[in-house]
Amino acid sequence: MQSIVDIQHVGSTAIPLVCSKPIIDICLGVDTQTYQNYLPIQKTLEQLGYTFRHDFFDRKFFAKGPANCRTHYLHLVVYQGPQWLKMLKFRDTLNSNPSQALQYNQLKLDLATKYPNQRKLYTSSKAKFIEQILRS
Repeated sequence: MQSIVDIQHVGSTAIPLVCSKPIIDICLGVDTQTYQNYLPIQKTLEQLGYTFRHDFFDRKFFAKGPANCRTHYLHLVVYQGPQWLKMLKFRDTLNSNPSQALQYNQLKLDLATKYPNQRKLYTSSKAKFIEQILRS
């Protein structure tokens, strides 16, 4: 039996002061059993137009929309697990601290200019800032 516990809007589109691509990040929190046996929920997500993209160490990643025009990213995680807590803490911290949100916004703009066609470098270059927020 699938057990979805909570759904949260995360990522830059969930932080009003931060620029973002027009892609909505969704964090789908499930119980441990559902996470470990995620194939039934994967089938449901596929019926809704999501494509399974990657099994990361801490989350299952799905995307919706064609590769050149994604509309949604869905992160399937254990509810209240480490990845769930990180994603919500980052969003909530930036939403409650406008100066940090604006710093992150500027970092993203700078990195987008520096790495316009290098997604991996852009993403990895944000890691230090993100880790600082998560340690606070």
